[in-house]
Amino acid sequence: YQNNNSAQAFSNVHILDDVDTLDLRGDYMEYEGNSRLVKVRGNVIFKDDSTDLYTENLDYNRDTEIGYYFDGGKLVDSTNVLTSVRGYYNSITKKAQFIDSVVLVSPDFYMETDTLDYFTIEKQAISNGRTYALTAEKDTLRSTRGMLYKQLEKYSEIYRGTIITKDYVIQGDTLIANDSLQYYQGMQNVSLESFEDSLKIYGN
Repeated sequence: YQNNNSAQAFSNVHILDDVDTLDLRGDYMEYEGNSRLVKVRGNVIFKDDSTDLYTENLDYNRDTEIGYYFDGGKLVDSTNVLTSVRGYYNSITKKAQFIDSVVLVSPDFYMETDTLDYFTIEKQAISNGRTYALTAEKDTLRSTRGMLYKQLEKYSEIYRGTIITKDYVIQGDTLIANDSLQYYQGMQNVSLESFEDSLKIYGN
């Protein structure tokens, strides 16, 4: 439509741009040329480097290079799968933000939370608020303030939380779980209970 610089496309839509590395597919598209906003609906696939985003409804701003989905989406990279009700993906920073019913699944880690930032290059996730996680060793991690998870290093930081293993329960303001070294650390208001030794330790 020349009068308002917009366009519509129907069936097997594919938007490909080498300049901003845009590779976007769907069943239907509306493009607003003045605002440079692309709206894609139905079987949407958004590809960026080694990251693929799947959803039914995606709005993409070609100026900011940020895509937004609002009724369920799934991001898949080389190691992790993340799902949520709403989410954003920034093609410049390679950072994604997930909102509402967030689930992260990796080969050695599982996480549930309501808000999560994910850095696709570093494979690093930062949750905010109540978080539940489970490691490959069946350790349970719980937090009321949030959690940092570095997938490549198998490293976690738990804020105002608890680590439950088959041998111990550890609580504290900040807890560190380094699964690659089998090393745990607690800082401030720490308590540790050893089941085998019937022992409890408290300290900072």
